[in-house]
Amino acid sequence: MIQMIVLRILCWVHVAAAVHTYQDTGGCELDDDGTGRAYSVHAYDGKDFISLDGETMTWVAAVQQAVFYKHKREADTAFQQTDVGFYQQECFQSLKWYIQYGMETVLRKVCPEVMLIQRKAPKSAGTDVICHVTGFYPREVEVNWVRDGEHLLEEGVWSGEVLPNGDRTYQLRKTLTVSPEEQEKHSYSCQVDHASLDEKMDVKWVPEAGLNMWFVAGGVLAALVLIAVIIGVLIWKKRASGAKRPDYTPAQTKEQSDASPNSINND
Repeated sequence: MIQMIVLRILCWVHVAAAVHTYQDTGGCELDDDGTGRAYSVHAYDGKDFISLDGETMTWVAAVQQAVFYKHKREADTAFQQTDVGFYQQECFQSLKWYIQYGMETVLRKVCPEVMLIQRKAPKSAGTDVICHVTGFYPREVEVNWVRDGEHLLEEGVWSGEVLPNGDRTYQLRKTLTVSPEEQEKHSYSCQVDHASLDEKMDVKWVPEAGLNMWFVAGGVLAALVLIAVIIGVLIWKKRASGAKRPDYTPAQTKEQSDASPNSINND
């Protein structure tokens, strides 16, 4: 395993009303066997300009225009010693310090969690199956949808970006769209490969009955609403027809019958 420390400097140089870019990238690398390498590469307007040979600690001009700069830097003894001192000592000392105190963080590995979420595809009759991989560290991860256990799928697959979680782990979503016909013919699984795993994780997608239940529940609810509307219309029609009936004479009560002239006895 190679441990490294990298320093980057970016400068904008204004010359005769024109803007030029000068870049300097330098650092050092340390192998497990203790072998170290130092380097510094300069670029001008995006092209190699001059570089430092880490073994001889001399400058190598990449273009003819850099020869003057090479001689100038090598002639400046004080500046050259500063460069040599940094790349031969300070850079490696800093790198070893980071390795000693940051190794637990640098080398930590956290296994991913995988969840399959299915939903109705918004623009087709198919189903979207989301492979949600989260909680893993380091950041590098490989997630693939596989058909029938062997065919890596690219068509019909949409991949999101690797995003950070709040606990310094990462997450990634990869969505597969499956038509009803393909769903009946094939099986699908989400495969995850990560540095924390001894072998790839293979999570098979089992179409959820719950998705069909939502359609059933929706149909039942629609039927109940329709029945309620029909009953409401019938009640309204019944009341409306009763309000339009002609006037009628109420039947006489017993007291009214007793008080009628025909029921009065003559003295």
